[in-house]
Amino acid sequence: MMSPPPPSSSSTTTSQASKPTGYPLPPPERTPSDLALLYPQPFALPDRLGLHLAPRIFFANLTAFTTVFLTTSVKAGHAATLQFRAENAHRLPRSQVNWYFYHRSKSYYASRAAFTEGFKRGVGMCGYVSLFLMLEGRIDVLRGGVDFGATVLSGGVTGAVFGVVRKLPPSTTGLMVRKGLWYGFLYGFVQDVLLGLQGKSVSWIDPVVGAVRGDSWRALREEKERRGSLQENER
Repeated sequence: MMSPPPPSSSSTTTSQASKPTGYPLPPPERTPSDLALLYPQPFALPDRLGLHLAPRIFFANLTAFTTVFLTTSVKAGHAATLQFRAENAHRLPRSQVNWYFYHRSKSYYASRAAFTEGFKRGVGMCGYVSLFLMLEGRIDVLRGGVDFGATVLSGGVTGAVFGVVRKLPPSTTGLMVRKGLWYGFLYGFVQDVLLGLQGKSVSWIDPVVGAVRGDSWRALREEKERRGSLQENER
């Protein structure tokens, strides 16, 4: 069987001459807006108090533990001092050396009680604070928005858990739930106002501000963001 003849040099030259100079053409350059359309980023909720959930839990626990530890230690140490004096009132020392050991034992007893009670109460408060903040963050994700509603609900649930763990009567547990709802509302309202002042989206603030100002502030913010993106593209 005969093989086909090789192509002539004239036909190869003609096919190469028919192709354009820059063939194959380079891919078109994509701007950041094109990349955003091709690969959309997931919707990110605004951070409460300007912090992500993990740093917010850390700093809240640090503040709660320090505050509860100091206040409880002072109270527990004073109570332990009074208890030591009452338990040893019938055998007071009679010499200077015995008085020295008496006060040293009293200081040790009060310090141990203060540290033990303060540490225990501080760790317990950290547990309730972590529960509150994790519930708040989870409700924000489930609802797809940030407002005081998640904070109110988290405060009520945390109050109920506190009543159950401490084995309080139903009336006192209900009081803890009402306090959790009220303090959750105040704390959430302050967070929403701070987010609104930063220009971030809050479900109940946006309609109010839009109705009062006619959405002019939002249009101005979008214009600033557009100009910033154009400047980045020019760089």
